[in-house]
Amino acid sequence: MMRAIGPWNDIIKYEIADAKFMYQDDREAFAEITKYSRFPFFATNLSQADPFFSEQIKADTDLVAVPVSDDRAQMPIYASYLLSQKKQLTQLIRDLQQQWPTTLPNDSH
Repeated sequence: MMRAIGPWNDIIKYEIADAKFMYQDDREAFAEITKYSRFPFFATNLSQADPFFSEQIKADTDLVAVPVSDDRAQMPIYASYLLSQKKQLTQLIRDLQQQWPTTLPNDSH
């Protein structure tokens, strides 16, 4: 599991208190570990936006992605900007909302 996962780290430690995780700081090292191992790994709706994740799942059907779909693991995302920039950013924010991943690739689990 990547170490820098923000507030989800506390959620995982609380909800899966007895679990033993292998943490990785380097993204390339994480990619290599998951490429050549059969460790299950957690995936969110944002994982599908990651080119490595998408390619890896398509290429290796033995990988086990564990969807994080619990309501407690969801959190709102906000856009902060100066009112003077609202006109310039409104369309970008709309575009991001429309493109935001809503489901996991293997949501049938």
